[in-house]
Amino acid sequence: MLVLNFNGLLYTMNMKCINKKVSINNRMNEFELIDNVRLMASVSVRNKRQKLNEQYFTPGFVTNYVAHNLIDLARASYNILDVAAGVGNIGAAVGLVVSQQTASTANQLHAVEIDPDLVKECETLLSSVLNGTSVEHKIYNRDFLELFCDFKRNDLRFTSIVMNPPYKKFTRKDYDSLNLTQYNIEYSPNLYSLMMSCALELLSDNGELIAIVPRSFCSGTLFHAFRKKIVKQFRISFIHLFESRTKVFAFDGVQQETIIIKIEKRNCENKTIIISYGDDFDKAIVNNRSYTSVVFPNDNQHVIHIPYSEVDECVLNKILSYKSSLDELGLKVSTGKVVDFRNKQHLASKKENNGLLFCKENLGRDLFIFASNRVQNFIKINESTANKFLDKQCHVVMNRMFFKESDNVISAQVVDCSNDCKTSIAVENHLNYISGIEGSPLDFHLALGIKLYLESKLVSDYFKRFLGSTQINAADIKSLPFPSKEELIQLGQKGEFEYDE
Repeated sequence: MLVLNFNGLLYTMNMKCINKKVSINNRMNEFELIDNVRLMASVSVRNKRQKLNEQYFTPGFVTNYVAHNLIDLARASYNILDVAAGVGNIGAAVGLVVSQQTASTANQLHAVEIDPDLVKECETLLSSVLNGTSVEHKIYNRDFLELFCDFKRNDLRFTSIVMNPPYKKFTRKDYDSLNLTQYNIEYSPNLYSLMMSCALELLSDNGELIAIVPRSFCSGTLFHAFRKKIVKQFRISFIHLFESRTKVFAFDGVQQETIIIKIEKRNCENKTIIISYGDDFDKAIVNNRSYTSVVFPNDNQHVIHIPYSEVDECVLNKILSYKSSLDELGLKVSTGKVVDFRNKQHLASKKENNGLLFCKENLGRDLFIFASNRVQNFIKINESTANKFLDKQCHVVMNRMFFKESDNVISAQVVDCSNDCKTSIAVENHLNYISGIEGSPLDFHLALGIKLYLESKLVSDYFKRFLGSTQINAADIKSLPFPSKEELIQLGQKGEFEYDE
């Protein structure tokens, strides 16, 4: 009889066999035990979720999949690290499989958990499951980011790192206090991505990191440095995307799109990545995808795409057939410079002696709409606002937010601010706009071709399937492949983008 204590509540379970030379049925009992510990811990800590910094425990079928299918079981020995271990269920499952499937008699499991209550449950579980096996365990009741620095100073390396880290915004001030730049750790805006970056620095040669994390780092400006590190220094070998935002982690109320990603510290050339998709691993769609369809060769934003179907492959093949980028076209993308709540004193409802302010409410697919009296569509022209107006050329103004259910992701309009335009025009920060760089202004036909391309079903399908969020940042437009300048001008003259699905 195993007795577990969760924050003053006692639970009992029958555990028929602690001896590790057990039958298949007894091994299944141990995996069931590991998941039951996770379930009870989730119930007991639900009211202290804020204290746990949005830490969610891994469902048993996910834990078992990681342990049986993603851990390299051909190693001579293992030094395993479980980051943000919680009750230790991932580490316990991995340690159990390693002890059963490998011949080594000298393996280590290091579990790191900051919450002292969970550390007690982690010790109970790991002792019950791993004592008497070839896997010795050690538990650290520490902040992983601080412990990481100790590991680096002591040159401690790991063959296998597993993690389901907490999701929490991480401030620049907290980052600066840790002095992580000395260890090649650049700032990242969420705790999970920063912990992943630290974990990658602890891998031994040919080591593996398996992380259960939100999809959000795969695109977006704020995660660029982190993605660049992964793409340039490591090898992505596997990504699983869960089909439902809520089904797999419904017990804990997780809303983010979630992935399992395996990253390896290997020097071999990246040719293919295994992409898996679905909520049921037994029924998942699994394919080998070319590395260039996941990370575009010429994308300096290093966006990580997850193509899981033939339709995805067709969209990517078509997008990748365009070899230009904004930089190569001599163009730039910017976010509108007028933040309404910071410029209230400069906003106006009347045109008299004021400039025109384009807001997200004005942007229609076919024209600008100025029918709402609730929107202040004018901005005073003065010394404080002089740097917020568009310069004298054509610009392509587009939305930043969209709904994945909508037919078209992008609505765009050409705004001609050339010398014939007598009105000063500004754009608020819920909109992006494309312009020519200094000395090379964007002309009308090229601008019109860009508008038609951005509004095309091809670009809509691409962003819906691969953006991972409902906000189009300037970096997402920078990473988007474009047709050549000549093709865009012809498109503008023709007035229609043809897309064969």
